[in-house]
Amino acid sequence: MNITEKEYRNNLLFYTILKDLLKCQLSEKKLMILQESIEQNNNLSCKKMKQLLSNDIVKESTRAYDDLMILLNLANDGNYNMWKELLLVSIELLLTKDLILEESKSYARVKYKEKIEKIKDKLSLEYDMSNLEYPYGQRVISSLLVFALTNIDRETEFILETSKNAIKVLNNNLKNIVQKYSININNMFMIIID
Repeated sequence: MNITEKEYRNNLLFYTILKDLLKCQLSEKKLMILQESIEQNNNLSCKKMKQLLSNDIVKESTRAYDDLMILLNLANDGNYNMWKELLLVSIELLLTKDLILEESKSYARVKYKEKIEKIKDKLSLEYDMSNLEYPYGQRVISSLLVFALTNIDRETEFILETSKNAIKVLNNNLKNIVQKYSININNMFMIIID
């Protein structure tokens, strides 16, 4: 496999944006405000966008503000459009993170209960080994759900019917950044989920 310098830099920027956005520890509401601010002010210059976002999202002289400034300072005149697109996708991914985690917990819990109910001897090695299925199952199903969410070639709908439209929009955005910037979304987002 031949990874170009451009692919490396683009994926590094995407991962850094995801990681820095996560470090900001913004609530769902603040993530949505950040997203709306970027979308509604898309025509602003890089400098003006940074000023707007630094004033709108968190209070100055806080750890969250410092973390947000690190995130904002990843943008420059050379990468500004890519930064905005990657940040918007990152926000969407973080907004779906809780859905993935809750879905994986629920699925793993059901599978764990099904297996435990079949074991008669609660003092057996089989019972002890079955107790690992719940935490391991959560990780496995989380990984599968991340792939289902970020797979740009997917043909099936997401877990919840109510999520369908939002997931379709996200999937179109993912396809866009994969094609434009050669981003490996599955791997980068899975690092964050882990």
